[in-house]
Amino acid sequence: MSLQFVADIHRVATLLTSVLEREKQIGASAGDLFALSALGEPRQYDVAGLQVRLGVAPSTLSSILNRLEKRGLLRRQPGRDRRTSDLVLTPDGHQAAESARTFLESLEDRMVGELSYGQVIAFTEVIEVLEKALRAGSRKGTVRTVGA
Repeated sequence: MSLQFVADIHRVATLLTSVLEREKQIGASAGDLFALSALGEPRQYDVAGLQVRLGVAPSTLSSILNRLEKRGLLRRQPGRDRRTSDLVLTPDGHQAAESARTFLESLEDRMVGELSYGQVIAFTEVIEVLEKALRAGSRKGTVRTVGA
């Protein structure tokens, strides 16, 4: 398979990040949008749970949480033990989370609206296979995670 496949994925990922980061009213970065959206879900997250949900490095998540906290959208409160903190949205944070979710859902609807049902199913399967392959390569040391 040619290198063009990886280049195509990179180009689309870069474009998606650019679209997400233009949404400055909600978040300062694409990561902020996804974090707010996740934190607005019915379940409560601690730092470790949110890191798994977003699939980001600890240092990246720390930067995201610091920005959200500084903007008054998030509070960290003691978790189950001394080593953890629960993440709680403030009233403004709930509003921002709803805006983030609405924005992301609208963007996804716009992208998926161009696909047939079969293409959506196939795309989901391809994403799962790619993620599995990248994770397996990362564990073997053949693929390094940037920032890790």
